[in-house]
Amino acid sequence: MVRIRFLVVVVIGFAGGFFSPCESRGDIVYDPALQFDTVNNPSTKGPWTLGWTNTLGGGFNNFTTPGSNGNIFGRVGPGITVVDFNTDTINVGAISSVRWLPGQIRISPGTNGEFGVIRFTAPTTGMYNLLASFSGNDIFAPSTDVYVLVNSVTQFNGIVNTAWGSSGPGIPGAGPSFTQQTFLALGNTVDFAVGNQNGSASFDSTGFTGLITAVPEPNSLIMASIAGVALLWKRRRRLNQSLNGVDQ
Repeated sequence: MVRIRFLVVVVIGFAGGFFSPCESRGDIVYDPALQFDTVNNPSTKGPWTLGWTNTLGGGFNNFTTPGSNGNIFGRVGPGITVVDFNTDTINVGAISSVRWLPGQIRISPGTNGEFGVIRFTAPTTGMYNLLASFSGNDIFAPSTDVYVLVNSVTQFNGIVNTAWGSSGPGIPGAGPSFTQQTFLALGNTVDFAVGNQNGSASFDSTGFTGLITAVPEPNSLIMASIAGVALLWKRRRRLNQSLNGVDQ
């Protein structure tokens, strides 16, 4: 009975470790910056596609035209819609009035009302944690509307209207952020979109940071905990028998 109680306590402890808010063991993280593909679209490094749409939540179109300037690589679409990335991990990128933090993505809407979009396509069915933040990445104040959509349904919208450097030298303009946990089936989509709120795409470069985390099912974590504890218990029992001179 003592051994059974010990095993239960250890299993609870292991499971508690899995569910600790400070530690997310086994989670799979998808980062559009780390998985940005400067050559292929969709990305071969993660479930991300760069594109555009004329209507929020409407038909999604893949970018087909690559574009680059120094350390900046990305895709260009109609109305000069742009999604690109600063490949430099140390230095701020700068082209004309646009700025990028090291390793940062920029989304810019089109002159004819096109939305620049980064799309995540769920590679597995399950629960996902969504995180996104937007910022002003032009030295002149942008005026963009930003969105997060799940399966083309808006979950969040906000405004970016602060210029790069307005909060301090070398700092993007402050913008809105979003977080949500949601269920996604295989093939479901999450879109991060930027539009030209005031009808003009001038100075509308918007910085984007996103993170999507696939959360393991609790049952899987508990079973993994039990299997791990059983193995530890078996090894401890053999060690005790060995110390007591019992032949294995």
